Parts: sequence; C-alpha cells; structure tokens
Amino acid sequence: MPSPNIVETQPTTNWLQDNWIYILIGVLIGAFLLAAAGYGIIRLLRYRKKYKSAREEMEIANNELDEIAENDELGLGHLGQMGPGAHVQVNPLSQAASGGDDEEIMAEKRAMKEELENSR
Repeated sequence: MPSPNIVETQPTTNWLQDNWIYILIGVLIGAFLLAAAGYGIIRLLRYRKKYKSAREEMEIANNELDEIAENDELGLGHLGQMGPGAHVQVNPLSQAASGGDDEEIMAEKRAMKEELENSR
C-alpha cells in the first residue's frame, strides 16, 4: 500500500510571539522615561515655590536698599526712618577719622563761602 503524502507544515506563529521581547524592552524604556519626566516636573515645581519665596524676599530687601540709598542722596541717611521726636547726636569723629567732613565742618564751610560771596 502506498503511503499517504504527509505534508509537514511549520507551526504558525503570530507577530506578537515573534517580537514580544522588543515590545517588553520598549514598554520598560517608555515607563522609565515617563517616571524620569514626572520626577523632573515634581522637582521643578518644588524649586519654583522656593524661587518665588526667595524672589519676594529679595525684592523687599532691594526696596529697602533703594530707600536707604535715596535717603542717603537726600542727606538723611538712616535718620529719615527714626520718626518724629528722635534726637541724634552725630559723632564728630565718625567721618573726620576717615578723611571726610562731618556735618559741623560742612556747615562752617558753607557759612564761610556765603560770607565770602556777600563780601564781594
């Protein structure tokens, strides 16, 4: 008896079975990138809060420095913030020791200049 013709076929595999390792690697890399991006966003938001609070404090300090500089230009120095009824005696050695003139010497010089101008 003749033997029947048996045709052997290869077991069929689908695309998912052939490429499951690449899919797994892609999913793991995607999850890692997503976690890293989430962590970065959380850190940036935290730093932004700290930056805003530090910036507000810096603006307040800069405003105070601007007021002090403005008072110094007007010749008030820090005395402008002392309020009414404050009595301050200027130390005559404070600027004289460093080679500058204190208020009394400057007043005497102004008086001498006015006297010279009036005598002319």
